[in-house]
Amino acid sequence: MKTFPPVPAELRSRNPLGYLKFYGPGAIIASITIGSGETVFAARGGAIFGYALVWCLLLVSVLKAIQAYSGMRVVTLTGRHPVHYWARMKGPKAWFPALLGVVALVIMASTFGALSKALATFVMQLLERGPDLPDYGAQLNLIASAILVVCALLAMGSTYRTLELGQTAVILLFLLLIVASFAALRPDLGTLLWNALVVSFPDYPDWVRERYPAVALRPPWVEAMTFIGLIGGNSTDYMAYLSFLRDKQWGLAGRLTPSEEAADFPPPETTEECAKGRLWLRAPLTDMLLSFSMVAAFSIIFLVLGASILAPSRLVPDASELLTVQARFLTELHPRLAPLYVAGIVTVFLGTIYGSFELQTRALYECARVVAARWKKASITSVRRFVVLYGVTSGLLLIWTRWDPVDLFTPAILLSVLASGLWCFAMLWVDRRFLPKPYRMSAPLAAGLLIAGVVLTAFGVRSIYDFLS
Repeated sequence: MKTFPPVPAELRSRNPLGYLKFYGPGAIIASITIGSGETVFAARGGAIFGYALVWCLLLVSVLKAIQAYSGMRVVTLTGRHPVHYWARMKGPKAWFPALLGVVALVIMASTFGALSKALATFVMQLLERGPDLPDYGAQLNLIASAILVVCALLAMGSTYRTLELGQTAVILLFLLLIVASFAALRPDLGTLLWNALVVSFPDYPDWVRERYPAVALRPPWVEAMTFIGLIGGNSTDYMAYLSFLRDKQWGLAGRLTPSEEAADFPPPETTEECAKGRLWLRAPLTDMLLSFSMVAAFSIIFLVLGASILAPSRLVPDASELLTVQARFLTELHPRLAPLYVAGIVTVFLGTIYGSFELQTRALYECARVVAARWKKASITSVRRFVVLYGVTSGLLLIWTRWDPVDLFTPAILLSVLASGLWCFAMLWVDRRFLPKPYRMSAPLAAGLLIAGVVLTAFGVRSIYDFLS
């Protein structure tokens, strides 16, 4: 029976500051979601709905943090990804991992197509080439295609370490700039707190219906859930998040041989080993708390900036100006900060597209190994090749069919909200079915996960229904 490795002194200490050494995988998730969630849709949500969605943003951030941590516990304590256990759920063979794999494929196509096209639109505006030009569409699609292909080629040589360092640098730099703008704005913290506590279901203001009829055609709940679904990532991102723990080798993660993983032994139940296991859980808990705190902070800042700067000017980030109007977040401080916004947004989006290739690779790698026997021994390199080929092909197809980036994102994100709810129920089943009693979730954590499953499933069902109808 495999035993836990020695616990590092930092985790045995009662000083929480020592735990900061173990922050890493969460930085990747936080930085990659900034490109699509906070930068675009949090600002868009604030411009359209004002502060009315603060309560929902905070609620979903907490629920998604619980969702992610439930999986991190299993990987740390058993050394196995939850898909190993989900493959045994009643019904068709490995139906739940297969479902998550399909969701990943749908999200992959929309992500690469939408992000590349959004960044290309921004580049065209920097070059002062507007939609009135006869060859505008062709030039836009060529730039988007080049962005996607370059990021894909870079991703072929990606490693976990370079990804972690690069994405951490991106998130810290962008955080510094945006926090400075937020502080200079001096938002009404009382109103912000009130909207964090009061549940409301907003509708479009009249000026949005008049000035942005295409936005007003979308049901308000669909618009809100697209924003909320992107905040903090989705089920595909968390599949990769758990895979990254193998690289960190926290607890038993990354320490099992293929034969040991297949043997399906439970974690040791001696008093000493249980104590070591609980200490090891401090590493993923620290990583999760820091990453989701950063996600919530980013989201609130961008929402407030959208409500305070864009809404009074009657501006909404939409298909033609998905990234341009947010430049005001820095130029409000000083007009000469515009180049910093350009550099920041280009860096963030390139990092998001590049990093998404690795996230999708990890997610599909974990699913494929349990869905079909012939994929059980597939190397992560072969899966990465497939992801690059599929991602570029599907992304180019969507780019050249001239879809609106927001329309590309919407169905995939709504589906991912529903998948996140099902994930929570599946993790409750794994906890009770496969973990020995000393390692099971505490009652508050299990209750939180149950609430997360109910709320996220309900949000997903409602938003998909509104979208289809």
